[in-house]
Amino acid sequence: MIRIVIVGAGLIGPRHAQSVLSNANTSLVALIDPSPSAESIAERLQTNYFPSIEAMLQTIPVPDAAIVCTPNNTHVSVTRSLLSHGMHVLLEKPISDTVASGRDLLEFASQQEHRHLRILVGHHRRFNPYVRKTKEIIDSGSLGRIIAVNGLWTLFKPDDYFAAAPWRRSSSSGGGVIPINFVHDVDILHYLFGPIVRIHAEKTLHQRQDPSHDAEEGAAIIIRFASGVVGTFLVCDATPSPYNFESGTGENPLIPKMDGGADFYRVFGSEASLSVPDMTRWNYDGTEKSWNQPLTRDRFAVEEETSFDLQLKHFVDVIQGEEPSCSGEDALRALMACEAVLVEAMQVTPDGKFSETGKYSIARVAGAASPVRTVFLNPESLWEHDWVVIIPSNAKQERLTVVSSHTKTPFTVRESDPISSVSGIIIEEIRVIEDVRMGLAMDIAAASRMRGMPKIAMLRSATAQSDGMEGADIQVLLFSLGERILMSIWMARRPTSRILDGLLGDPTSK
Repeated sequence: MIRIVIVGAGLIGPRHAQSVLSNANTSLVALIDPSPSAESIAERLQTNYFPSIEAMLQTIPVPDAAIVCTPNNTHVSVTRSLLSHGMHVLLEKPISDTVASGRDLLEFASQQEHRHLRILVGHHRRFNPYVRKTKEIIDSGSLGRIIAVNGLWTLFKPDDYFAAAPWRRSSSSGGGVIPINFVHDVDILHYLFGPIVRIHAEKTLHQRQDPSHDAEEGAAIIIRFASGVVGTFLVCDATPSPYNFESGTGENPLIPKMDGGADFYRVFGSEASLSVPDMTRWNYDGTEKSWNQPLTRDRFAVEEETSFDLQLKHFVDVIQGEEPSCSGEDALRALMACEAVLVEAMQVTPDGKFSETGKYSIARVAGAASPVRTVFLNPESLWEHDWVVIIPSNAKQERLTVVSSHTKTPFTVRESDPISSVSGIIIEEIRVIEDVRMGLAMDIAAASRMRGMPKIAMLRSATAQSDGMEGADIQVLLFSLGERILMSIWMARRPTSRILDGLLGDPTSK
């Protein structure tokens, strides 16, 4: 019998508790939450109540495992504490509120004293019967080669949803529709179609009047996967709509299920298309595929099962040695994609000025005042180049290694001596070198005659007093073929030609 404690008595904690109580191999030994109202929830569940992990450890034997259902920005600290006391962890999604802290958690879990402990990240929809049936259909090849996917997660969250947990409306606490809801869909998309390598988003306008609600309410998102599949996704929590996972599957008892299910995914293949959750496949009945031929349809049956119960059963198996369906690394990839959506937002005012609304800043552009970090989002082979996709995040990076898209030779970019401004000559030298590296020009002379490729953006730590290029943390080179692709990085406050020569080597070599 595996003894489990639930940490967090909010919206999802009691649901996990029901799964623990219904599983023959688990027992619920405690509920932890600092709110006094959680004590009555523990009484209903007929289990011990404690206001903190420390209080529990002073009273009962250490549980075998814990399920973490706390606010997103506390996931790392709570999980570290549980691992330190020898407990396996089922951690609710997302793994953290930032990629940097999520990576730190994985490093902590990999330390020798914690390696025997298992982490399963609670992207429970991988166990949903509609998702499992969709994967079965895709993997069977009956849709042909997958071309594209279209998705929706749109509904209206009432004011009391945010009032019950104010962190949900705060971007600094990991709130907002992207990290709370869209992260589920990102994980499903990874599960069905493989890793995402490029993502672009336009945020919706704010509808809520509460000035404390600074978290995003929605976005229109364009996605490319390493497999070549492309996708579009609309996410919004400020519109009355049946087009969302909960309404379509009936997974959440708080949200009424639509009769017949309202489609939230459409998958398009070379031989057929599939709508989810009504599980209708459309194709041509016969040998000829043509728009002037009638389409036929058939529907797949789906067994009704509870994804939370299936996930808990899997957690028990993971504790006993099975590989996790959603590892920490899997969850980190989903968070990277969400963070890319959060930072990929530019606005143009009527007078033609740009305003940046994400968690990074561009020189000479008004925007958020935070340091800049870069993270790699699944570097995969795309088309004829091995492109490195780099997504800004919210902390400084002192050193990183980059692989040239042209030569594929790794080189390390280091911070150099601070200089008051970045020379336009240096910027142009970087652009010319990257032109040759990317195969856009045969040599330096040809690259010098080119203009506009690759494009260069100056990312910096913004302040209210300065919007110039002084003190740039990172210069990011962008290469664009109608899309915004972060190609390569130059660390520093200002490189010199000597540093360029030393780090980049001969740009004409192949």
